[in-house]
Amino acid sequence: MLLLLLLLSADRAPLWVTFDVLNPRTLGGHRILHLQDVVGPRARDDVPGLVRPRAVLIFSATLDQCEKGTLCQAAQQLAEIKGGLVVGVVLAERENAAQAKREIPRFEYSFPLTVDSFGVLAQALKLDRPGVFLVVNSIGEIVRLVPPTEGTDRSVQERFLLEVKETFLDALRRDDEEDR
Repeated sequence: MLLLLLLLSADRAPLWVTFDVLNPRTLGGHRILHLQDVVGPRARDDVPGLVRPRAVLIFSATLDQCEKGTLCQAAQQLAEIKGGLVVGVVLAERENAAQAKREIPRFEYSFPLTVDSFGVLAQALKLDRPGVFLVVNSIGEIVRLVPPTEGTDRSVQERFLLEVKETFLDALRRDDEEDR
């Protein structure tokens, strides 16, 4: 029995979502990232320094998972894939948000990070716990990948991350094929 729950759907991503980027050097100096500017029918080519990816990978993590490099380190490897954009959403309670906002700019990751202290992003993107990944293709369709439950062995977690990578690569490949 698979412990991995993969929910595939033709749902559309809420493209109105806006990220307050806390490490703007990762995004050409931009502090704000509107999802609709990089994917979907209103994606833009005219914003200097803003990439136009073929797919976006959004994931949820805790500050601890980024400080210790666990989940964010896995996301860093995915951020190095050409043609894609990775965005991390740090889930934090309001009382911990200030600490997260201070810490995040010091991280060495090459992808944008934001803090969701009011739960708006978690609600809109269904990032109900750390480790949830969303793959958004160029037309705004979304695939949600839910991690195995805590306490599962390392091989199950590795298979989950491999599934995330394959889903992301598949979204990138499909967009390449549609362009031909």
